[in-house]
Amino acid sequence: MVQRQRLGQRAVVLALVLLLAVPFTVAGAGAQEEEPDEIEIEVWFGREGFVPSDEFETFHEENPNIRVNYTVVPLEEAHEAYLRQREVGEAPDVVQIFSEFIPTLVARDAVEDISGHLREWEQEDPEDFNDLFDVAFDSLTFDGETYGINVATHPFFLAYRSDWVGEAGFDPPETWNDVLEISRALQDEMLTGEQYAYAHPGGTHHPPRWMSGTMASFGVEFTDSGLPLLTSTGGVALIEFYQTLAEEGLAHPENHTWASGDHRGAFMGSRAAFVPEQVHTLSVFEAEGLAYPGEFDAMPFPYLEGNEDNYRVATFGCPMMVSDQVEYSEAVAEVLRYIASYENVLDVAMKYSPMARESVMTSDEYLGDNPYYEAVAQAFEQQEVLPGHPRAMEVNDILNDMKVTAQTELDRSPADIAEEYQARLNELD
Repeated sequence: MVQRQRLGQRAVVLALVLLLAVPFTVAGAGAQEEEPDEIEIEVWFGREGFVPSDEFETFHEENPNIRVNYTVVPLEEAHEAYLRQREVGEAPDVVQIFSEFIPTLVARDAVEDISGHLREWEQEDPEDFNDLFDVAFDSLTFDGETYGINVATHPFFLAYRSDWVGEAGFDPPETWNDVLEISRALQDEMLTGEQYAYAHPGGTHHPPRWMSGTMASFGVEFTDSGLPLLTSTGGVALIEFYQTLAEEGLAHPENHTWASGDHRGAFMGSRAAFVPEQVHTLSVFEAEGLAYPGEFDAMPFPYLEGNEDNYRVATFGCPMMVSDQVEYSEAVAEVLRYIASYENVLDVAMKYSPMARESVMTSDEYLGDNPYYEAVAQAFEQQEVLPGHPRAMEVNDILNDMKVTAQTELDRSPADIAEEYQARLNELD
């Protein structure tokens, strides 16, 4: 079941949903001008796949006085492009960004708090409100204020070659030590040539989202300002894990240069036994010829033995944020409600991305195309966006550098590497 008890603990959450369900005046916004005969609302989507398939045709029929104009601005560019447009007073009303950049926009007062309206939505339609997973609201809440809605969410899990693991005489791993034990056995007894036990995006091509999922399962802790504590038990163990993969030849010798396409290609090409991945990528593995069930399976990440209490299921979201320059808030509320409706969430989930509605993720339609979801469903409900920092891009660069160092400087102690990169992170405060 989706965790509840939001009102007392997470009053913040309520801020966001209201935005979707009911007309409202954004808190803090100036008095709205008298509405024209037709209101135009501009929305930036981060991927074509997030756009409703009807391109708002049904919405326009139901709301003849509101016209939605949308543009696809890649998620990798959206937050900076938004800030540039905002500087000249031409920001879109709604922008979709990576969740890691929310603290940056909040720090710049570039988004609107909609907390009061979420409470109203919950009171009006509690069934609809409670159908959304907690991450839809919690990931956008800071200091009691909520700035948007996050229905597109991507928690990380572990995909593995269940046939190889079983043939080697092992059950699925429970701990990260189990992963290493199985990897050693596979490498010694079964894998040949260009086959390696573990693959991951080890280079610096992307923000370290895949590593963040692994990091959360190791139980890495965070400072009050949102910086990861690499010197915590989980942080040092994570560095040691990457060193072990490289030192013992459990990963490809060039894994420290790999991008996401490399590790996915290795798994699909039967050249890797374990990869960190997201639910929607599992369907790609199947489409590319791996049999499910039979050849591969998925599971929540293992835990670090002795650090179970700090285990987390990490995700990154692609939330829809409301601009602080929004003019017609009632119309924006209707648009967001439409984007977050069951029909459109199901549409996006089926064609592109897992979504944060329980009824969608457990529907016959979704499970029919994504049967592996059932193996990770409980963990999916527990997902959370890890704490963020206003200087997120610099945090990402430092974590990527640490990841490469851990795979290439094998004579250094994990604690020494942790101290070096923790010092660099701490300078950001």
